[in-house]
Amino acid sequence: MSKAFRLAAILLVVGPSTPYASETFNRRAVFSSGRPSMFEFVTSLNPDCSLLGLPTVRVTADPSHGSLKLVPGKGYSQFRPDNQRYQCNRHRVPGIQIFYTSRQGYIGDDRFELSVITFDGREYIYKVQIDVK
Repeated sequence: MSKAFRLAAILLVVGPSTPYASETFNRRAVFSSGRPSMFEFVTSLNPDCSLLGLPTVRVTADPSHGSLKLVPGKGYSQFRPDNQRYQCNRHRVPGIQIFYTSRQGYIGDDRFELSVITFDGREYIYKVQIDVK
């Protein structure tokens, strides 16, 4: 069997590798001191709005003056108008809710970082600066 034929057979069985580049979001948020506030809702959906699979969320840098809580639940996706999943934004879908709560009485700046890996292998990095009031 020729090398080219074996390579073609392997690609046919396992498919070509399609790595995705990470995308980084620098975000700012304002939250009330000591109160749980939802920072983000993340999900992985098929174009028909069915769940592709829950994303993996990892805290890569903890907040210094508060805590994060990751809660499986339902929420609204936030796909851009040019995304084929944009119509999914109209109804609640399964995903992960990300909550931030500052230490009671704390007023000032805080920050944290998250890595979100969608079920299809895309990574989104959130670098978040928070103004706690």
